[in-house]
Amino acid sequence: MNSYKYVYILIFFLNFGSLFSQDFSADWAGYFSYLDIADISQSEDKIYAAADNAIFTYDINTNEIDKISTINGLSGERISSIHYSSDYELLIIGYINGLMEIVFDNDIDVLTIIDIFDKPTISPENKVINHFNEYNGQLYISTSYGISVYDLNNLEFGDTYFIGNSGAQIKVTGTTIYNEYIYASSLDGGVRKALVANPNLIDYQQWETIIPSTNWVGVETINDRLFAIKTNKRLYEIVADVFSQFQVYENKPVDIRNIDNRLVVTTEKEVFIYDNDLVQIFNATVNEEYDPI
Repeated sequence: MNSYKYVYILIFFLNFGSLFSQDFSADWAGYFSYLDIADISQSEDKIYAAADNAIFTYDINTNEIDKISTINGLSGERISSIHYSSDYELLIIGYINGLMEIVFDNDIDVLTIIDIFDKPTISPENKVINHFNEYNGQLYISTSYGISVYDLNNLEFGDTYFIGNSGAQIKVTGTTIYNEYIYASSLDGGVRKALVANPNLIDYQQWETIIPSTNWVGVETINDRLFAIKTNKRLYEIVADVFSQFQVYENKPVDIRNIDNRLVVTTEKEVFIYDNDLVQIFNATVNEEYDPI
């Protein structure tokens, strides 16, 4: 699927989400808001969009729209992040309370994971799941306390990394892998890195702070280049751990990701797409005059 089609559908979801008809079973009816989209992921033939407390899907081949909700076994809690694993054919859902759910490809079986939700040493407000990053069968879960690792082969948790100074909890907004290092952006701990193959990443001293300034929204890799974006509306390229301003936006950024070797930056009001040479090839603006209610 090309990036243009992704953006068109993304904007369609953002502007018209509440208008989709819903085909409920004869025994149950569900009423969910599909207007506010928290996150989007994609497989080869579907786009998954996370609303407040449910998922809806768009089939690229058939143009059919479907939903996954409490009727299918979801918790109904507020969703903060999703990720579709093509290698394992799993949809992973993260919630603001730390709960995780895995939806298998039949959209029927749902595995509920309560390890973060039940962790007593982490305050409830820090259990927010901010971002998923899959690498070599491991799912790096960025949370508001640090990074947890989930093994997708065995469907079980591994280590948790508290990467702040002296092992403190920091609000990690995203991770990416670049030149054998895992980079982590955070709101309150700068941008940090460590060798991804290091077996001792639970030791905070293995993590190096490459820039201490705060309010980093995310970090992403594209075509052997590394980028990070900040709430100051600036996108930076990182070369040899030196930050250089690459782009300034009019609105606050909310997301950065690599889709089909295209860098996609989303702000509060616009979507920008850059090709693999980092030339802007598309820009879409939210239509503020349209009221979907």
